[in-house]
Amino acid sequence: RGVGAPLVETHMGLSLPVDGKKTVAAALRSFLDWDPCPAGTVCSCGGVVGVQKRLTLRSTPAALVLHLKRFTVGRDSEGRPETQKITQKVVHKLVLQLQNDMLADGKHRPGMSYDLQAVIVHLGMKASAGHYVTYVRDSSGMDCWNMFNDALVSGTNWQAVSKVQ
Repeated sequence: RGVGAPLVETHMGLSLPVDGKKTVAAALRSFLDWDPCPAGTVCSCGGVVGVQKRLTLRSTPAALVLHLKRFTVGRDSEGRPETQKITQKVVHKLVLQLQNDMLADGKHRPGMSYDLQAVIVHLGMKASAGHYVTYVRDSSGMDCWNMFNDALVSGTNWQAVSKVQ
């Protein structure tokens, strides 16, 4: 691999930081945007250069799984590390549309939009404690969803699912 050669991953789980992001699309855009490398990167010629890196998708997967990173490590009142939950609302829509520049070749192709099929929600304020429930879209209709809470399964709709965090 030479300088500037792309690192190709056959698959990648996308864990998106959401702090300060209002939508899932904005979190994905930020994740796939240019990111400066630390100052003073030394190139193969021995010189110090400014470098940026960027992730792009080589292809569009049949299913896109996004993990919204809702926990961060901060400090408690005594300065000790403490996991904190990011509670801001992050809007998730029924359809997520990828943009051409998110792809390595920048070309539009079929399969660049994804229908939301499930949402997993952590109930609780700490990473070390809480409970998970899952909302899954029913294949029978656009506004039919099921909430799975351990052994309890109940019907719901998109309006309710769109409000969960």
